[in-house]
Amino acid sequence: MKNTAIDGLQRMAKFLGSDSNIYRGSIKKPQTAVQILKQKQTYIFMLANQLPILQLGRKKAEVTQQYTDYCHANGAQFKDRMYQATKIIAFNDPNDIASYPIPYGFSQQYLDSRLCIDISNVEINIANVTDLLGFGTFANPLTAHSGYKSDDRVITLIAKGIGTNENADIVNDRCSWLEEIE
Repeated sequence: MKNTAIDGLQRMAKFLGSDSNIYRGSIKKPQTAVQILKQKQTYIFMLANQLPILQLGRKKAEVTQQYTDYCHANGAQFKDRMYQATKIIAFNDPNDIASYPIPYGFSQQYLDSRLCIDISNVEINIANVTDLLGFGTFANPLTAHSGYKSDDRVITLIAKGIGTNENADIVNDRCSWLEEIE
């Protein structure tokens, strides 16, 4: 199975933690770069998210269920985090049977706490839903799975977000959002 960006970040967190004196063998870790990363937010946008499937059968991250310790300023391991925050934004079309929202508690259970992961699921109809002569509705499954890159709303949400002062008109007119607290 191919490695994902999250796999790479989890490996970096393992090597850059303060409990490790080495970085890539015998070379000391670059403290300046590590300190810069700890002040940054990184964003991962997942289109047709399959993260829960990719994690099946894999070992859990080395450090899990310790978000408060690593990610809150008064946490016992705060100095050992990798980023200020890693924001995962997972886009899913409800008509796509091959993509999934990231379930509640997934990051605590499976992803490295040192990444300070914050997850947002975005449910958006990419494929047009049509009526099948009164027998129900249908959406093209290929479009539902692969049409994200050509949807203006998705591109705008990635570029400008939602719920901010910089919302684009297309997002204000064609999208609504509901915040769920994990």
